Amino acid sequence: MTAYGDGDDAEASPSRGRTPRIAADDPLLAGAETEAERRARRRLIRELLDEGVPREDLLDAVETDRLSLLLTDLILRGGRQYSDATLERRTGLSRAQLDEFRRAAGLSPVQEITNADLTAASALAQLLAAGIPSEEVVDVSRVAGQGVSSIARAITRVASRVLVRAGDSELDVSRRYVRAADEFFPLVTALGIYQFRGHLREALRQEAVGRVERETGGVRGARDVSVAFADLVGFTRLGNRVHADEIGRVAGRLVTLAYELAQPPVAIVKTIGDAVMFVSPEPTPLVDCLLRLVDAVDAEGEDFPQLRAGVARGPAVEVGADWYGHAVNLASRLTAAARPGYVVATPEVRAGTGASFRWSRALPRHLRGVRGPVLMARVRAHPAPGERARGLLEAAVQALTLPVDPEPAGDDGVVG
Repeated sequence: MTAYGDGDDAEASPSRGRTPRIAADDPLLAGAETEAERRARRRLIRELLDEGVPREDLLDAVETDRLSLLLTDLILRGGRQYSDATLERRTGLSRAQLDEFRRAAGLSPVQEITNADLTAASALAQLLAAGIPSEEVVDVSRVAGQGVSSIARAITRVASRVLVRAGDSELDVSRRYVRAADEFFPLVTALGIYQFRGHLREALRQEAVGRVERETGGVRGARDVSVAFADLVGFTRLGNRVHADEIGRVAGRLVTLAYELAQPPVAIVKTIGDAVMFVSPEPTPLVDCLLRLVDAVDAEGEDFPQLRAGVARGPAVEVGADWYGHAVNLASRLTAAARPGYVVATPEVRAGTGASFRWSRALPRHLRGVRGPVLMARVRAHPAPGERARGLLEAAVQALTLPVDPEPAGDDGVVG
């Protein structure tokens, strides 16, 4: 969309001045069926024309049903307009450098330079002047853009549910969005900064700068970490397949539960459809998180699909917001081989957890994409004293009443 306004070196908008009359057959009124709708549409269009929005942009907004959002776009775009020369004079950065940063963040190139662009370019210039390489700044921008994009989409979904009411005119919606942007944007920004500071503190607590880092002048590359994937099976405990229109809701609920249970040092790396990837420097808190997540998913009821998870430990490299290495691939393959409701892991994970959990006998499995057999075992939480006694009693009763199976099935937690 074209940018509008009258900055220190912007051209005056041709729409300024007396607002033209909007005839009854004007394409700008397309879709406004009642007299009340047409009256509200005219008032909104006059406000937009007074703000300098070109007629062609208004027509495009009418065709795409975005007219109610144009005033909010004016607020968020950043105010006055400036030339490329002003950008370079005030910040030392060119439009091309600013666009490189924006592309890394998942944003389109700058159309017209605004106050917001000058502020961002000034911050970039200061980072570069402090000695941070340009490629590092771009990498951070790429990671930050992924997170901020998700936040923006989430806020937009909430806004559409809260701000749009039955019977609203386009003018009602527009003014409500404008008021929300004006009042709530600073609050959301403050909360975002608060969360960023908290996550930065946690990241620094988990970081280490030892002798190797001091001698080489760099940070660690590959490091031993515990990696896990948890995904939903496509069937409920009743054996019913999850309908396509339910997948989004179910996956969203899984993500909510995962974020509620993943506490430092366990971190969620990413969500992929109905799966969640975790990483932790130590295996014990990660396994505990997964076991509690399986229980939480089970508590959602019989109509909710079951969860399965796989955990591996080994060297992995953090690149941007993702992790790479054999342990990552192995954790993914373990998850694919796990039975619904099971958490399975490798001997390396078991060795790192001590006596914190119960483990079944490890059995070798050939996993797709992994060379050679992999030992894997099911892991469970220790039962409470009362539960353990009941379990022993039930096992004794079963031993007395059931025929003996000559081929023990084992309890490896994997599909045979």
